[in-house]
Amino acid sequence: MSFYGCSLLSTQKFSLEKVTQLFSLTKTIESALINNSLEFSAQWQELLQQKVAMLVFFEPSTRTSLSFQMACERIRLPYINFPAFEQSSLIKGESFEDTLFNVAAMKPDLIILRSSKGNEVTDFLEELKIPVVNAGSGVDGHPTQALLDAYTIQKRLGSVEGQKVLIVGDVTHSRVASSNLDLLRLLGAEVAICGPEEMMPKNEPKWQEIKSFNNLETALEWATVCMGLRVQLERHNNKNGITTKEYSQNYCLNPEKLKILSPNGLIMHPGPFVRDVDFSAELLHDPRCAVHAQVTHGVYIRAAILVSILVEGMAS
Repeated sequence: MSFYGCSLLSTQKFSLEKVTQLFSLTKTIESALINNSLEFSAQWQELLQQKVAMLVFFEPSTRTSLSFQMACERIRLPYINFPAFEQSSLIKGESFEDTLFNVAAMKPDLIILRSSKGNEVTDFLEELKIPVVNAGSGVDGHPTQALLDAYTIQKRLGSVEGQKVLIVGDVTHSRVASSNLDLLRLLGAEVAICGPEEMMPKNEPKWQEIKSFNNLETALEWATVCMGLRVQLERHNNKNGITTKEYSQNYCLNPEKLKILSPNGLIMHPGPFVRDVDFSAELLHDPRCAVHAQVTHGVYIRAAILVSILVEGMAS
């Protein structure tokens, strides 16, 4: 199945073949950019320069927004940034849906969308008749983050298959965790979660099928990859739950706790991380840490996605 002309909204519809092809293209783009060689894109550039991508971010973002912009620059794809909330008609009361219909009416070739809306807008997005890349939706999914995470594991450990990936933290509110669970299992990894009970998902069947730990030390003995998550206090309704201090004491990924992880293991975090709450900044100097590599790989994987959707015959 080709990526050409298609939306990328969820990891749930990926096939192993499709991901393998995308990673192959990502590797080609990465090599060319590292070697400062643009020959790899000569066949695409004339076509891409006639296209326009629209970056529509209804939520704050650093890594995802800037890496999509960097990816567009690297492949010479013109793009337009949607204005901030206070500079758009949203502040005048225009709805999310009407705003997107107006964006689509301008006929961009691709919309890169980030919003607080979840799976309930999937049918609506298909009505736009324009390819849409999900750059983070509600608590449901963040497929491009999952792709760059899996690509990082493959680059650093040689393969995703056979790895034991531990996701630590606020899993209930994490779109990153949801997409990673789908993709990593597809690629042959075993996934487990760890955190306080109030941050563990309870209703979705896919979470009930995997290991769940309450004790971080025990979980780290099991894992080959440890991925931290930010505690998303802005999404919490229960004010009587675990305190930030209690969470930090028990689940913060710090050098002392990470002594348990294999010397050949991998430490990850999708960002942003809150220092000394969910992730210790000291870990950035640990040779097992891939946090900044994840950001770098985000540019390559997103460039590959854009090329695959806009150029016929790529990653197909």
